[in-house]
Amino acid sequence: MFYVFLLQFFVISFSLTILVESATNARYAHVSALINDQLFIIGGQPTSFQTKGSNDVFYLDLKKSFNLQDPSLVDITKTSGMPFTISWASSTVVNKDGILIYGGYAWSLNSGNLDNGDNSLYLFNATTKQWTIPTVSGAPPPKRREMKMVSDNNENIFIYGGIQLGANPQWYTDMNILDAQSEFRWELIQMKNSPTYPRADYTATMLPSGVIVYIGGRTRAVRDGSILETELNIKQITLYDTKDATWYPMETTGELIDNRNSHSAVLTPDGKIIIYGGAQGPNLITASPSLAILDTSTSVYTWSVPTISSQFSPPPLILHTADLYGDYMIVAFGQ
Repeated sequence: MFYVFLLQFFVISFSLTILVESATNARYAHVSALINDQLFIIGGQPTSFQTKGSNDVFYLDLKKSFNLQDPSLVDITKTSGMPFTISWASSTVVNKDGILIYGGYAWSLNSGNLDNGDNSLYLFNATTKQWTIPTVSGAPPPKRREMKMVSDNNENIFIYGGIQLGANPQWYTDMNILDAQSEFRWELIQMKNSPTYPRADYTATMLPSGVIVYIGGRTRAVRDGSILETELNIKQITLYDTKDATWYPMETTGELIDNRNSHSAVLTPDGKIIIYGGAQGPNLITASPSLAILDTSTSVYTWSVPTISSQFSPPPLILHTADLYGDYMIVAFGQ
């Protein structure tokens, strides 16, 4: 399923209803990337838990007009499908036409076995529609899931936190950088004022200033011998300055919104972070409101809840993707 939000004058309306539920099966915990007017959807967990991920690759060509109720998705899985199935991974765009995927659960197409120890990076060329495994130097971090990759203008990719794969998983608090400018090289960063708590299922948004804004997510702590997992306070966001490797907390102002995890975020050209969806607690109670805006153009960031049209509102979602295309935020699939 796709949903399209029209962004105009800080008022967001649902300009389209459900766009598609066609041959491409419903999914969640997939990755998406927007390259050269093509929105790619890769992998994900089908709604059936008996299915071990997906190796699907398909895209929507945004340059071409399409029927709003049934857009023409280009499924290239037969010729350009992933050499494995994957879900709960993270991705980012590198070198203009590459989609880099790291982490998550990967299952072998041949044996069907889950590979928890593979730290490989997988690179999809959106021009040739081919996959490669790049040569990587440096010590790779332990493979993980439920984290976000975010890159700067110099092809430095930042990966923070996440959860270890396997039974009794460790929750991470480290920051790793992957230099993708000329070669792929891992580096573990020594941070200043780093948070003492782990984080997963958050959003990470890179501002033009080189500051990463971390919003929401879950954390884990052991108290009196019991393991507690809770949502982080969304009013108290965390900033990471990539230029000096320093963390800064910020108490935001504005309207109150629920804490949440598994939401999405996009950055508009005027410095506003639009978050959508999310849930809280072990029962995944829908976070309210579904859509909120964080204005980062002020010295103290401010939350607001825009007026929206409910006529074509999509259902509450988690584990979806969101991408900004011109004045449109395109939300794809989810649970």
